[in-house]
Amino acid sequence: MSVHDNLVSQLITHLVGDSFQNIKADLSEYDPPDAIWWTNKSDEKFIPDATATKNGVPFIFEIETADSIGIEHSDAQWEIFAASASKNNGHFCLYVEKGAEDAAKQRVLELGITAEVW
Repeated sequence: MSVHDNLVSQLITHLVGDSFQNIKADLSEYDPPDAIWWTNKSDEKFIPDATATKNGVPFIFEIETADSIGIEHSDAQWEIFAASASKNNGHFCLYVEKGAEDAAKQRVLELGITAEVW
């Protein structure tokens, strides 16, 4: 199992244990999350690693390894996921591998988005 897939499994275990509902995830035993795109760029769709709700509040989760923070693809995902969460009064959360928290927080600041780093 890749580091990324292991982190997805860890996240889902946490969400289940913390009473999240409507969990969708990039794992075989779950329905996949819905794609998210900019209104004016429907050909540019991104699928988060997981989505869920807690007390009716939507959450979008993206998993990152130390190597994936700061690359163009990740930046594009973070921007659309953060915008979608904000538009829907929800939360965008980055679930990062141990030791990559500071890099993720720094990149969030550089991009000027709202995200929680877990």
